[in-house]
This record gives sequence, C-alpha cells and structure tokens, in this order.
Amino acid sequence: MLLTLIQNAALLVTLSVLYGIIQWYRFKNKFFYQLTQGVWFGVIAVAVMMMPYHYAPGTIYDGRSVILTLAGFWGGPGVALVSAIIAGTYRAFIGGTGVWAGLATIILCAASGLFFRRLYRNKFRELGFLHFWLLGAVAHLLMLASQLLLPIQVWEQLIPQIWLPIIVLFPITFAVLSWLFQIINRYISSEQRIREAAALYRTTLLSIGDAVICTDERGRITQMNTVAEQLTGWKFRSAIGEKLDTIFRIINEESRNKVESPFVKVMSSGAIVGLANHTLLLSKNGREIPIADSGAPIKNDKGEITGVVLVFRDQSEEREY
Repeated sequence: MLLTLIQNAALLVTLSVLYGIIQWYRFKNKFFYQLTQGVWFGVIAVAVMMMPYHYAPGTIYDGRSVILTLAGFWGGPGVALVSAIIAGTYRAFIGGTGVWAGLATIILCAASGLFFRRLYRNKFRELGFLHFWLLGAVAHLLMLASQLLLPIQVWEQLIPQIWLPIIVLFPITFAVLSWLFQIINRYISSEQRIREAAALYRTTLLSIGDAVICTDERGRITQMNTVAEQLTGWKFRSAIGEKLDTIFRIINEESRNKVESPFVKVMSSGAIVGLANHTLLLSKNGREIPIADSGAPIKNDKGEITGVVLVFRDQSEEREY
C-alpha cells in the first residue's frame, strides 16, 4: 500500500507543473479559466484513481483526496465543482462496495479546500508549510471519516491499516504541492507587476515631449523614445545595444571639438549633470542640432548605478528667437 501511495504522490507532484502553465496563460474569460482548471484537476484525479491501492473489489485508495482539496483551496468554487463532478463520475463508474465512501471523500475534500480558502481569504498565499500540512491533515481526517460509509466489517479491519499512511503521507503531499503552487502564484504575480510597470514605463517614456535615451551601466542603449529617434536620426530597433557615443554624438559649436559624453560624467559623479552651452548634436542624417541636455543616474534599491538616462531637447527655435 505504501508503495502505491508514494507513486500517487509522485504523480501528483509531476502533474502539478501543468497547473503553473494554466496559471501563466491565464485566460481573460474567468468562466473559461475556471473550467480549464477544473477539468485539469478532474483529469488528474481520474489519473490517480487509475493506479490505486486495491483493498478489496470496489474499495480503492489513491491521491484524489489531495487533488480535490487542492482544487477547492487554490481554484475556488468553480474549479472544485468541475473537478468533483469529473472525479465523482469516474468513481461512480468504477462502482463497488466503496463507491459511497469514495464519493463522500471527493465531496468532503473539495468542500474542506473551499472552507479553508474562505477562512484565509487573501492570506492563503502567505501561509507556511506547517499551515499547509495542518490543512491537509484536517482534510484527510474527513476522508477517513467518510470510510464509515463502508460496511462495518470492512472499515473495522481497514482503518487500522490505512490511517497512518494517509494521515502522514497525504498531508505532506498536499503541503508540498501547496508550497509549489504558492511559489508559482508569487512568481506569476511578480511577473505581472513587472509587465504592468514596464508598460507604464514605456507609455510614460513615449509621451514625454523631450528626447529620452536610457543606457545600462556599460553605456549601451536600452530605451529611446520617438523624439530621440527624430533628433538622432536612429530608429530604436537599430540603436538598441549600441554604445551611446555612436548614437548620441555631440560637439562644441564654436571649437568643433568632441564633447565628453554626459554618461561618463554621471557614472563618475553619481549625480545629475548638464551639458555646457553651445552644444551641437550630430544627427545620423547630417543635421547639426543645438540641444540642451541633462543626464541622471539610474539606481537600484541598493543605491547602485545601473545605467544613465539622458533628457535633451532641440534649441533651434530658441536660437532663432
């Protein structure tokens, strides 16, 4: 029996990876998303029921209790309902003396997952491994209680044989899977926040009226807005990864000597710097554009400089005035 339960646990851990894929490609349609998750949990429950521990004809034990508890706890009502219907249909198809105990296991475990989800609400993503183990232990105590639906002569002999592996192994499996799901959810949430921040950053960058160029700590271009493309004559798709000096070429208007890049000044001083007067930008298309410029360091949360942002504007009209 122990070997069969370990095989079930291994199958659950392996197949749980696809939970992350569904989470990653989360559908905008909530109904379709919950239906997909519910079907997937139901399919896994059926899969583990196909490799059970056979105590007697029609009396089987497998990892469906873990799956249904996970479906309720991590998926919610819609996921729990769909997965319970799929698992319950298959268990009813198998039949046997343990059918009612099997169906009760499915219902009670899905319901216990939903109960704990509601109990912890938005805090369940912050629970620790011990909390998950306790939740799994409670769900499997209910699973053992459902065995009372077996004929009395069966459960009197059965429960002393199965209670220890079920109370020890299955709650640990539930805790491990919940811990994995928690990591997956945290990672996906972080990625979503990063994508949203990046989209906001790009929108802000493109809407600025001045030209903006961003570089990494090596002086290679990472971002340019449309105004910077117009003034330098370079498209961003061609400029990305190029050295700043190649794209942002500046000289002194009077001496015609090359002006030191503001990138160098910012990296050495770690402060905001500005260009001297009478600075010309040499565009790729041959134009000489008088500009006013400032450079500022880009710092991470440790205060380390990770790049430089340049903001400059065309002063041609000001010169004419």
